[in-house]
Amino acid sequence: MQVGHVRMNLEKFKDRDKGYFDKGYRIHDVEIVNGKYTAVWRKGSGGQWWKTGLTLEQLKENNSYYMKNGYRIHDFEFINGKYTVVWRASSDWQVLSVGMSLEEFKEKDQNLFDGGYRIHDVEIFNGKYTVVWRNGSGGQYWKAGMSFEQFEERNKHYFESDYRIVDFEIVNGQYTAVWKKMKGPQITLVGLSLIDFKENDVNYFEESFRLADIEFPQEDNCYTDPNIQAWKLAAEKEYVNKAWTEECQGVTTDGQFWYITSNNPDKRAVYKFTLNMQLVDQLILKSGYNHIGDLDYHNGKLYVALEWPTGVLEISTEDFKKIGIYHIETACSNNLPWVAIHPTTGYLYTSVFGWDESSCKYVDEVNYYEKINCVYQKIGSVKLAERIKHVQGGDISENCKLILSSDYSHDIKCYNVDTGQYYGSKSVDVSSGFSEYEEMEGLCISPFGSEKMGSSVHLILLDNDSPSGDDVFFKHYNLPNNGKGF
Repeated sequence: MQVGHVRMNLEKFKDRDKGYFDKGYRIHDVEIVNGKYTAVWRKGSGGQWWKTGLTLEQLKENNSYYMKNGYRIHDFEFINGKYTVVWRASSDWQVLSVGMSLEEFKEKDQNLFDGGYRIHDVEIFNGKYTVVWRNGSGGQYWKAGMSFEQFEERNKHYFESDYRIVDFEIVNGQYTAVWKKMKGPQITLVGLSLIDFKENDVNYFEESFRLADIEFPQEDNCYTDPNIQAWKLAAEKEYVNKAWTEECQGVTTDGQFWYITSNNPDKRAVYKFTLNMQLVDQLILKSGYNHIGDLDYHNGKLYVALEWPTGVLEISTEDFKKIGIYHIETACSNNLPWVAIHPTTGYLYTSVFGWDESSCKYVDEVNYYEKINCVYQKIGSVKLAERIKHVQGGDISENCKLILSSDYSHDIKCYNVDTGQYYGSKSVDVSSGFSEYEEMEGLCISPFGSEKMGSSVHLILLDNDSPSGDDVFFKHYNLPNNGKGF
């Protein structure tokens, strides 16, 4: 038997582990990303201890104590200089070595291999290796610093020679893996969103497969300051009196096309454009929803915010056809100005609009949802360190940055999507005259590495002309270091 939970805070992890321990489950694997714990428990027996946030000296002291009392390291994580360690009851011999260079690791492993030890767990931080060996036998191979293609090729070769992966790490896009001599089927999947991971785990569990190892790619960018004040307006173009510019609401991109929403009362629609703004296709929203908001792209789908009543429209970008409209409960009735998909977890994020004439006057948190039985159900929230009003759009970067556009303060605000930390804002020049009133709308982030897009953050500024039709100023911002770390 096997159970797993993702993105738990420390207290939730403690509660889950206590409950499963009492039911005869023990921790098999634990991962920590941005202070959130993902863990897998399997049926087991015997004692278990775990501790988190240990310094190196505390690790050595605790490991020495538990070794003397019949416990060995079963799994450990090394995140931002701190250790999280699980000890399980065992009589195996064990060797722990920390902070090795690659050459030191190679030399030590050869000596221990010759002495009857095999690698049990490897962690990498700042180019240094921390490794646990246990007594064992049989063949073993390992390789560090591989590209994904090299990892795939080597794994295929070893699989055909009856070796299976027992541990691997992904750091800054490079793979380190350990293979041991054994037979039997094994499936390795890479680059899954949380939702995809859950679906695959259910399917493979029914086929009698169990999780052997989980890895989240380790990057040092989730807590970097994006230096939003240094963002530069790189380009701006005005589009005048088009069907799509009337009440234009949001924008997103997959790096190949633009997708733009319009709340034109004569034709509420989602439009598809080439990157040089040539119209490719349009999907008209039928009656039933009185407002279409900002949207986001993720893994071949568009997710579009709908209001009055609230719903999430999903569109396939492959054929630009509607997949479905799914109900979502929000904090304020009929209030869903924007949606964005977390690139790592696949959860859908949103907030209220935040205005004085409603019961939700400010936005001081964002909520995240999972689609369960065709309904988006709230599963958590993140408190924002800086509250905001009149939120028109939002998006989430690959490195945990949440950007929100405010038509109240006329700026783009930036947060850490996992912690709510506030990084500051970028002001946007907006005209406030009645006949030329300009309104900040949705925004989006280019996929990292989309060099042909020329810039990283893109904003719709609606020019509410009167009495003529609306125009759009499409703004594009360059980020420091070409957006690296953002």
